[in-house]
Formats: sequence, C-alpha cells, structure tokens
Amino acid sequence: MAIEFSLDPQELAKTLKPFFAGRARGEEAALDYVDISAQGDEVEFISTGVSSSLPAQVTAAGHARIPYAIFETLFRHPKKLGSEHLNFHVSEGQIKVGSAAFKHQGITIPTIGARIADLPIDAPLMAALALNFRFTSEELMDSGLSARAMEAQRNAEEIIDDAARVLEPLKVERAGLRQFVWEQIRKRFTHKL
Repeated sequence: MAIEFSLDPQELAKTLKPFFAGRARGEEAALDYVDISAQGDEVEFISTGVSSSLPAQVTAAGHARIPYAIFETLFRHPKKLGSEHLNFHVSEGQIKVGSAAFKHQGITIPTIGARIADLPIDAPLMAALALNFRFTSEELMDSGLSARAMEAQRNAEEIIDDAARVLEPLKVERAGLRQFVWEQIRKRFTHKL
C-alpha cells in the first residue's frame, strides 16, 4: 500500500515553515516523526505541536509516517528538488520525490488515520507524564509520542532519586517516595479529566 500526491514546491516551502522556523532547542522539543495525510485534494503534515496543509493532486490517498530527520532533509528546501510539481510516492520503508529516493525502516504506512494522542512541543513534564495514564503504549507509539513519554518517565525517576538522597537523613525510602509521587501525578491527571 502506498500514497501518492503532487505538490507545488513554492507552496510547499511556505506551508512547511512552521516545522523548521523557531524550533525550540533540547531533547524535549525534538520532533520524532511527521505524519502525512493525503486525502481528496489536500495533503496535511502533522507532528507534535505543529500541523500544516496545502492543496495537492492526490492520486493514491492514505497516511504515512516519516522520521523527522528524513522529513527535514527532503522538505527544508523543496525548491531544490526542482520541477513545477513535485511527485511524491510513499510506501513502507521508502519515499520517492521526483528522481530522489530515501529508504528507511522508520518510513511507515500506519493503520490509523490520525494521531490519537498529541502534546505541544513545549509541554511541561507533568503533561508528558500524564500521557502514560491516558493512552496505551500502542497508542503512544502510533502517535509518535512513545519516546517523549519514556523520556518524561526517566526525568521523573531522576527527580525522585535526587529527592530520595536529600530525604535519606529522614529515613524516607525511595520506594515510598516514588509511590507518593506517582499517586500525586495520577490524582492531578484524573482530576483534570
């Protein structure tokens, strides 16, 4: 199964500026994947905290996911790819744009049509931790947020480790402190629902 569409390179360059301009620095702000949805006469590009769409000639509708590094390589300067219209063909493990082709195992054609979960690029630690209570690991993986959720858990565990060292003279055990912290996160998350 593949998706195919054709885009104007000048329109594409304008449309994708939010994906490249003013990106925050740091691991939490890094984009992992970009989802592409081609339907009707439109193509939409979606990632954590950002999305853009533009008119397109869609010859094979569908959805694809591309690792951000490949997306950036292809789309940061689409005018360099030439032609009045850029023809895209995305299949499992590969994307072709005109005569250029990239193969990568991270290029996928997911079974879902839209992201189930989303999180702003500059979301606080608590919001990233809350993902674990609201979504399954499969839903986080399908939404491209699995790495951010796992990084948030690692950050929380480091904070708990630091707090346990500080509270050691008071005989506060790490296990009890960890349980308390996760109960507080769970309460705040379920309270906001």
